[in-house]
Amino acid sequence: MIKSSLSSMQILELVRINPDITGKQILILQYIMENEGTTVNEIMKRFDFTQTVATRATRTLGEFGYGSKDPLFLIEHKINPEDKRSKYLYLSDSGKKIFERFNKK
Repeated sequence: MIKSSLSSMQILELVRINPDITGKQILILQYIMENEGTTVNEIMKRFDFTQTVATRATRTLGEFGYGSKDPLFLIEHKINPEDKRSKYLYLSDSGKKIFERFNKK
């Protein structure tokens, strides 16, 4: 597993914005920021997560939510035109604003 390069202050800011965000979601969010267009499969391999864990985390970070978890709208899922079952993951405008705010501090 890679270590997040976010500072502890930035992580606290993410938690302040949404107290329900998990450590795994923060790692995934950082990874997507550094690797726009990645897929759930790439996240699974990079962090040694099961498909269930990676899918739930990305659904919650995105526009879908999962179970009782409200969507955070920090990433977007874009369908792979060559394989409709696969989706590319990108930071949403909201996600980009958060990281831009971090980079200004």
